[in-house]
Amino acid sequence: MRKLFSAMLVTGVLVMSITIAFASEVTPNLVRDGGMERWDEASPGSSRYNHLTVKRAWQMSVSETGNLLVPAVFSQLSCTEYVMKRETEAVYSGESSLRLSGSIYLEKVSEGAYDTRSGDMYIVRYMAKGAGTITMHFTVYGEGGPYLLERKGEPVADTWTLIEQRFLIGGSAPTTIYPRLAVTGEVLVDDIFIGRMLREDEHVEAQPVPKEHDARVAFASAAAQPMVIDGKLDEDCWQSAVKFSGFRLAHEQTLLATERTTFQALYDEQAVYLGVEVQLADAQRVARALAAKPLSGDRAGDIYTDRHSVEVFLQPPGQGWYVQYVASLAGYRYDGMGMDASWNGQWRYGVSVDEDGWNLEMMIPAGDLKLDRIPSMDGWRMNITCNREHSAATWAAVGNNFHTPFAFGTLVTKEFAQWRREKVQEWAVVKQQIADVADTPEFMFGDRIARTEQYMQTLPAEVEGEGKHWEHITRMYALLNFVDAAYRSLQAELRYARWFSTE
Repeated sequence: MRKLFSAMLVTGVLVMSITIAFASEVTPNLVRDGGMERWDEASPGSSRYNHLTVKRAWQMSVSETGNLLVPAVFSQLSCTEYVMKRETEAVYSGESSLRLSGSIYLEKVSEGAYDTRSGDMYIVRYMAKGAGTITMHFTVYGEGGPYLLERKGEPVADTWTLIEQRFLIGGSAPTTIYPRLAVTGEVLVDDIFIGRMLREDEHVEAQPVPKEHDARVAFASAAAQPMVIDGKLDEDCWQSAVKFSGFRLAHEQTLLATERTTFQALYDEQAVYLGVEVQLADAQRVARALAAKPLSGDRAGDIYTDRHSVEVFLQPPGQGWYVQYVASLAGYRYDGMGMDASWNGQWRYGVSVDEDGWNLEMMIPAGDLKLDRIPSMDGWRMNITCNREHSAATWAAVGNNFHTPFAFGTLVTKEFAQWRREKVQEWAVVKQQIADVADTPEFMFGDRIARTEQYMQTLPAEVEGEGKHWEHITRMYALLNFVDAAYRSLQAELRYARWFSTE
């Protein structure tokens, strides 16, 4: 029964995922590091230190070297008495929160992030804890002003509370907003999100999959260090691994998904490692909403969910079976061998959430794949799908069922540059093998070799760093794979001819 239920869920996602989730209607966070994880230092004598301290009654955290600790979210003060301290004990998420009293302006995440128009609507969310009051205000420059449409929630002394506000920008010609967070008393604040509802001219239309990027192939780099599976993707080898993308809308696989998902692949003898980054506006709010509505069942067991989850399908080289792994933002997991849900692997995963998305880090051990060790070779088949609240995306074009292994993409457990050089060496060996019979009447390989060589001359030469962009890798893989098929065909013909001649 579980087998049928899983198939129905997958099919349901593909058939019903035709609406856009509310989160996709909002810009990413406009505020720099609203999660309070990044803190700068202002040294005595610097202009920022003087700005923070001169003629002001201040209370701030100090580093071991005597510098003031300033949250990255901070832009400037608008009061003379304030508390702006780093809190590491009472934290809602991550490693720190902001203890605030007074009024501060917030730093924008990038140039132009605070640009506005008349009719723009903004959604503000943040977590607060304390006995005081806290409110977000919008200063509007140009000809216009803000209108507070809605406010929900108030801080509580001993409990983290979600505060939500909505603003409408009016007037004839507003140009810029400047958010200001005002606190009376003393309040802890964490996970600040300010997003603007997308304007009509900003909605992204799904684009067709380019023909030159139609193939789906990923190359795994060697994991040069022990991996900590915590979802943070902060090991050095992740920083150098290629990010692959090109996910398609699951309900129309000729179109690229508008919300970005990327993944990286690593391997060593013990395991294959995958790191997936899922773009999701206001991801921390989504994570809280999922936690508030837990699914039924034993969390330690198999629980399939298409609510913000990633599915990985992996088929070892030369095998007819495949394994499926599902990990969700809310911490649920499911695995199966094909459609057999009774199979349980030894894989591990970790999830981390930031302001504008969530990350999945996964370790698939060789034992799950019935291997003594992970070989460095091509021939792997793989697909990754990303399930959102009301939509799904698939890396490979698998049709109307994710469980279609012959349509999976390709995984190669070696870097692209190494794979390309090895292919060129293999072709040289093939040419040497058939050299003595190339122009004999029996084979007549000479013309085919000449045309293949002529085609190869049209391909771009290998350049330093060419294997760093997935679009280039995908295009070159398709071209080189065409050449490889030609040489494999010549080699097979010679092998079979010699086999029959010995009969």
